[in-house]
Amino acid sequence: MYGERVDQIKTITQETGSRQSNHQVLFSRYTFDVPLALDQAQAKGLDLSTIPLTLRNLIDTDSIRSKSPLFSETQIPMHLLQNNEFARNVLRGKLDAFFSQTSETGIDRESLQSFMIANHEWIKLGLNTWFLVNSSTMAEIVVIDESVEEITRDWMRDEFGVEIGQPITHPHLVSENGKRRLSEANFPNVSKHLTKDDYAEMLRACYELSITTERSRGFFGRSWIYNPKIHLPLSDGKPFVAFNFLQHDYLAGMRKHLITASPDGMFPDQYTFATRNTRRRALIESGKFSPEVYAVFHTNEFIKRNINSGLLSASEA
Repeated sequence: MYGERVDQIKTITQETGSRQSNHQVLFSRYTFDVPLALDQAQAKGLDLSTIPLTLRNLIDTDSIRSKSPLFSETQIPMHLLQNNEFARNVLRGKLDAFFSQTSETGIDRESLQSFMIANHEWIKLGLNTWFLVNSSTMAEIVVIDESVEEITRDWMRDEFGVEIGQPITHPHLVSENGKRRLSEANFPNVSKHLTKDDYAEMLRACYELSITTERSRGFFGRSWIYNPKIHLPLSDGKPFVAFNFLQHDYLAGMRKHLITASPDGMFPDQYTFATRNTRRRALIESGKFSPEVYAVFHTNEFIKRNINSGLLSASEA
C-alpha cells in the first residue's frame, strides 16, 4: 500500500494507561512506524501480549461497523463500510491463526511486530482508519501538521485556506502485493492495474468523506505520479507509467512542484515507490527519467463540480 506520511494528531481516545498505549501501537500509520510504536510501548512498561486481544476487541465492537474511531462524526459511505467489513473478516482469520500459533510459546516482541507489519493493511482497514474503495485505491482522513514540508503547507494555506490542524482526505494506492492479498482473500473484481475509473471512484469517496468531516477543505496528495509529464513517451517509445489519465487536472487536481525524490534526500519513500518496477528503476538509474514529486489539492467544490459535470462518472463498459 502506498501513501504519504502526514502524522495523525487527533485524539484517538480519552482513555489513559495501557489501553491508550495499545491504541497508539495499533494506529501506527505505516509499517515503518510499528517498531518505534512498540519501542515506546515497551518503554512505558506495557505488556505487548495484550495488543492483539485489544485489536480483536476493537474490531468486534458495534460502533466499528459504522464509525471511524478517529473521526466519529464523519458519515462513511455504505460501500466503504462494506469493503472494510470484508477486511475485518479477513483480519479476524489472521488473528485466530496468530493466537493459535502463539498459544504454546506466548506472544513476544518479534512475533507481534512481524504480525503487525505483515497484516498492516488489514489492520488499518479493520479499524476504519483507512477505507478500501476498490482493488486499486484506498481513502484516509488525516490532519495536516508540521511534518508536511513548509513549501506545501504555505501553498495549501495561501491557495486553499488549509491551516495546520485541519483534516483533509488523502489517497493510497494498492500495490501489486496488496492486490495479490486482496485476490487471495477473494475480494471481488481485483483489477490488474490502476484505472481511470478506479481513481475517479476514489475521488468521489474522498468527497463524501470530506463534506461530512468538520473543517475538511478537500483532498491532498503528494507523489511523483502527479508529474504532468509521466504520460509522455521516453527513449523506449513508452510512457513512464501505463496510467496516463493523471495528466488531466480534473483527476490530478491543482499541482505544485516540490522536488526530485531521492533515496538519501527528500521523499525516499517516493523514490522506492518509483523504482519498485524494474523498467522504471532502469530509466531512473540511467538518468532518462527523474521522479519529480508534486503536491496536489482538490477542494470539495472542485470535486463536486466535476462529479456534477460527469467528468468523474464511471466509464461505460
